[in-house]
Amino acid sequence: EGSARPSGAGQPSLLIEYLNSGTVRASGGLYDIDGAKGKSEQFTVIAYDGNHVELDRVDTPLGYEPGGGGPACLPNGPASNNYDSHQWRFDMKAPEGKNIKYIRIDFIGTKEWPPMGFDNFAALGDCPGYVVV
Repeated sequence: EGSARPSGAGQPSLLIEYLNSGTVRASGGLYDIDGAKGKSEQFTVIAYDGNHVELDRVDTPLGYEPGGGGPACLPNGPASNNYDSHQWRFDMKAPEGKNIKYIRIDFIGTKEWPPMGFDNFAALGDCPGYVVV
């Protein structure tokens, strides 16, 4: 669990490096993707191999509404495009024969100096005979 000041408009990225040859699958969660006063929060999660070649990319939903509520799966869940105090999950698989060595998270929203919460980063090792489906 942790937090960081993400990239965008001169803000730093969060870079995760996996040990050894990397991982065939990487996942995690970002928290509190919301916005206020006409400003938005949004992040891009990018997976790279050991040669810094992009393998996969996914954008979070655009968070622009203040407020809370329950998890999105509940009837009283958050307003659309609001993960205030809630988790948004990513799960990336490397193409066959490749490993994810780095994950970089960049801020692409309009809010100045938004916080970024993260938790539950996980990796699946490269095991002989193991197939990720």
